[in-house]
Amino acid sequence: MIIDLKMCMSRSFHSKKSYLCIIGMIAALYINGLGAIIQQKESASFNDIVAVSISSGFIILYYILSVFGGGLNLCQDLQSGYIKFIIAKTKKKDYIKAELISAFIWGSISALLSIIVFGVLIIFSLIILGYMPRNGIIGDWAYFTENVWTGLIFSLLCGTLSCLAVTVTIFIPNIFVGTAAPILILYMVMTLLNKWCSNIYLLPSCVYFAFTHIFDNMLYHWLYAICYSGCIVFIMYKLCYWKMKRRIQNV
Repeated sequence: MIIDLKMCMSRSFHSKKSYLCIIGMIAALYINGLGAIIQQKESASFNDIVAVSISSGFIILYYILSVFGGGLNLCQDLQSGYIKFIIAKTKKKDYIKAELISAFIWGSISALLSIIVFGVLIIFSLIILGYMPRNGIIGDWAYFTENVWTGLIFSLLCGTLSCLAVTVTIFIPNIFVGTAAPILILYMVMTLLNKWCSNIYLLPSCVYFAFTHIFDNMLYHWLYAICYSGCIVFIMYKLCYWKMKRRIQNV
């Protein structure tokens, strides 16, 4: 499986679309953040700008771009027929594992990298525009560290959405479906569970968005999100492997 994982990671690493999507993710956050700076002016602070940007409508574009790095590679293999040559040289199980792990890693890295660059750009923008709050650019340190942990949770969410794109496209090998379906499924599950099961802790809004603090310590909340994401990815692996065996029975 190591060889398969290296192949999948290398393909994403050398793909221009991966880096174009990261640039797009940064732009999606920064455009909204810059608008918030201009609107708030002297009262603008780093923490508030980050919170506004993450909760804005632009975040949907952010999610869509996060799946491109590794989430659609399997779809391209299915559409081109290249999947037959790959499966002929490796095990279906190893290939599926490699695709899912690669998708999760690239989805998480692209999200985390874009958030870091976005944060740096916001700090420079506040300095250049001369908006210096009384308590400094960062503001409340506890609020800042909470934003850091929330950014890490967002990276897990984007990694999981990228894996969901792999799972969807193995059933429906279409790039447009693979791009849109993860976001639609996420919001559908969030809406239904938060409406009917508001007291259950295994909710996407609690796990990924940290709106509800399950634990007082954000580190524990993040570790919980890792375990939660791992369970979801494992279920998707089982679905993908089952479908791959049915799809390529004669290879």
